[in-house]
Amino acid sequence: MDYYKILELDPVTASHEEISRSFRKLSLRYHPLKDQDHLSGKHLKFSEVCEAFDVLSKPERKAVFDKYGVTGLKNGVPNPKKPSVSIGGYTF
Repeated sequence: MDYYKILELDPVTASHEEISRSFRKLSLRYHPLKDQDHLSGKHLKFSEVCEAFDVLSKPERKAVFDKYGVTGLKNGVPNPKKPSVSIGGYTF
């Protein structure tokens, strides 16, 4: 998942103001209550836009995403000093 692509932004030049502006524009476009006929499709897109804004609007989360991607956000930042072990789908 590419949060910059979801918000229609360039990852190199996206400023905090551009991230906020794009979020406002896209959240209005995909808000599920604007068009009841296409509720399910808009709900999914709206959720993606909100998730992307949640990550990119916070400098610490944005830095982790920029360096490690979604994997770094969901699984934690890799620690090169400590090897990870996977057991039954859980990583330690």
